[in-house]
This record gives sequence, structure tokens and C-alpha cells, in this order.
Amino acid sequence: MMLSNCVDPPEYDDGLLDDIPAIVNETDFFSLALKGEKFTSEESWDLIMVPDTNSILHTTLRVDYTGKATDSSFIHLTTETDTVLMAFLVSGSGSIFFNDTLAQWTRFPRKVIFNAHVFSGSLDYQIIKK
Repeated sequence: MMLSNCVDPPEYDDGLLDDIPAIVNETDFFSLALKGEKFTSEESWDLIMVPDTNSILHTTLRVDYTGKATDSSFIHLTTETDTVLMAFLVSGSGSIFFNDTLAQWTRFPRKVIFNAHVFSGSLDYQIIKK
């Protein structure tokens, strides 16, 4: 006698798997989405987009944080030589929106670094180049 059982995969309400960053990296758009449960990792992504002095960057960060205030994570937007252009401390819930005209910038974003230390909650970070 042979028995076979199948188990359905778990159903996720937001489409994200726990502790696996979802990345979209295009010529005019970068997105990092994460649903974490005590997620600890340092990851970086080279941007495909190539901004110039005519570009405008629309940056958004939305965090629904369920961890402790002592558990802090960081998102850094850096140049090709790892000079930090923008740094975001992720230690609570909230939203941030920026519109940056790059006409006065001498260096442009080339990399996103996410340093997660016991991150719990959901995070959406986006950069749109216009």
C-alpha cells in the first residue's frame, strides 16, 4: 500500500516571503521590499539607474515596525566609492518622502546598502528617477 500526501504552500497576504528582500532594479526605478521577523543581514545592490544633473529622484521609505526600539537597521544610498549620500535609520514606524533635483550634486547614487539588525516588520523603499 502506498500513500501520498500533498501540502499546499502557505498563503501570504502581502506577496512577500518572510526574511527574503524583494528587489526591483531598473533603469529608472529601484525598490526594496521586506517582510522581516528578527531579520539580520547586510546586503547591497548596485543601481542600474544612472542619474545625471538633469535627473530628479523621488525617494520614499515606509516602515511598519514591530520590533524593539533598540533593534536598529540602516539603509544607505552611496556613490561608487561608498560615500554616503543619504542614510536612513530604521528603528520605528513611519514614512519619509524626498524629491531631490540633482542639478547641484557632484556625485550620484550608485548603490543601496541595507544593514538589518534584528529587523521585524515590513519595509518598502523606492527610488524613482524622472
